[in-house]
Amino acid sequence: MSDRDFHELKLEELYYILEHYYTKEELKRLFHPVLSRNFTFANFVLTNYMKVRTAKELAKLSHYSISGFEKEFKNVFEVSPYHWMLERKSKKIYHEIKNTNKPLKNITEEFGFVNLSQLCDFIRRHFKTSPGKIRKNAGNVE
Repeated sequence: MSDRDFHELKLEELYYILEHYYTKEELKRLFHPVLSRNFTFANFVLTNYMKVRTAKELAKLSHYSISGFEKEFKNVFEVSPYHWMLERKSKKIYHEIKNTNKPLKNITEEFGFVNLSQLCDFIRRHFKTSPGKIRKNAGNVE
């Protein structure tokens, strides 16, 4: 089998999986940043959002005015920068707690929380549980 044939088979497999396991709405959300009118802006955001703490800092990094940045962001991602960044941050924190054995103190520092208590409050607000329970349910007890 040639590399080209293998590549075509893998593409067919990918299309099959996307068509049969995901709703149109899920696919739209997945591909929207790539297919949006401003791919350059979407790529900038996806590349740089973890380097900053706030949407205001991301706007400054992008050399947009804050209002221009928020307008373009909503146009591309269909949600405010604040809510998008908060959702991304919470998912990454949840993933770190559930899927790694990193000490919670390290996760606290990595995501810019002042102390462990602040991280625990964040987790309780967003997931209605504690970091310890998330880790225990995943089987990654410290």
